[in-house]
Amino acid sequence: MSKFNDDELLNLFFSELATIKYQKDDNVFTRIKKKIQETFDLEELKEDSNLDKEIQNFNLNKKQKNKLQMLRINQEGMIIRYNEIKTGIEEETKINRLRDFQFWYMQITGSQNLTDRLKKKLQKIRKDRFDFLVDYIAEFNRIQQGIQDETEIERLRDFWFSEITKSKLENDDKQKLNELREEHIRKLEQTQPGTNDFNYIRNKIYDKKKIPNLKVNRHWFREIRNSKNLSKEQKVALNIQRDKKLKALSNKKYDKINEEIPKIETANLLNNRCYINIMIYELKNENLKDDRDVDTLQQKRQERYQLIQKKVEISKYDRYKRQITNFYNRKQVVLLSNDNVLAKILKTSIKH
Repeated sequence: MSKFNDDELLNLFFSELATIKYQKDDNVFTRIKKKIQETFDLEELKEDSNLDKEIQNFNLNKKQKNKLQMLRINQEGMIIRYNEIKTGIEEETKINRLRDFQFWYMQITGSQNLTDRLKKKLQKIRKDRFDFLVDYIAEFNRIQQGIQDETEIERLRDFWFSEITKSKLENDDKQKLNELREEHIRKLEQTQPGTNDFNYIRNKIYDKKKIPNLKVNRHWFREIRNSKNLSKEQKVALNIQRDKKLKALSNKKYDKINEEIPKIETANLLNNRCYINIMIYELKNENLKDDRDVDTLQQKRQERYQLIQKKVEISKYDRYKRQITNFYNRKQVVLLSNDNVLAKILKTSIKH
C-alpha cells in the first residue's frame, strides 16, 4: 500500500478543494445565465436590479461576471427592441405596412439581436394585426356604404344606428359614421313627402309616457291612419314604433304595480275603484312579455286587499276587547270602592 507524505496529502486536498469550488462556480454561472435568458422584464434586467446585484455578489471569477453582465445587457437590448416593434405593430393603422415583406415584416427579420422565437412571436402579432385591420376596414366600409345607399329614414334612425353601436369600431369612427347617418337623414327629409308629419308623429310617440293613447283605435293609431301625407311604408314604420312603445310602457307599468302592491298598507288604495285597479285595467296580456299576466296581478291586488282587511278586523277586535276589559275593570273598582264605604259605616254603627 502506497503512502503519502504530508506535503502530498496537502496538495491533494487543495486540488480537490479547487475542483469542488470550480464546479460550484460553474453551477452558479450556468444558473444565472439561464435566469438572464429567461427574463423578459426590463426592470429585472436594468443596472442595479436584483439580477445585476446577484451577478456582482456571487463568488464568481471576473471573467464569469463579465460574461454574465454582457449577457444581461444584450438581453435588455433585445427586450427593448422587441417591445418597440410590438408596440409599433399594435398601434399601426396603415394596412400596407403590415403586409408580408413590407415595413414591419422587414423590421422583424432585420433585427439581429432578436432570437428566432421572439421573431416568430412578432410575426404572429403582425399577422393578427393585419387580419384585424382587414376586418375593421371592411366593417367600416360596409356600414358607410349602407348608410349612403339607404333610402328609408326610419332605417337610418334605427337599423343603422344599431349597426354602428354594436360594431367593434373605435369611438372616433363610430362618431364619423353617426355624423354621416344624420347628414343623410337631413337630406332625405328635404326630398321625401310626408317627412314633417312622419317626424312629428314619431317624436310624439317616442315621448309618450302613458298607455291609453297608444292603443289600437286610439289617438296615435288614428293620427297615423288618417294622415294623407304619410306613405304606406311610413305608416307601417310608425305603427311598429307605436306598438313597441305601447309594449315597453305596459311592461314597465306592470313591474311598477307588481312592486308597489306589497308595500301598500291602506285597503282603500286596493279596492275595485282605486287607482291601482285602474292601472291594471289599462294592461293587456298581448302587450306583456315573459310570465307577466294581468289576472295574476289582479289576484295579487285582491289578496293584498283581503290581507289588509283581515288585519283591520283583527285590530278592531283587539280594540273592542280592550275596551270591554277596561269597562269591566272600572266597574269592579267602583264596586270595591262602595264596599269599602259600607264597611266603614257598619263599623261606626257597631261602636255606637
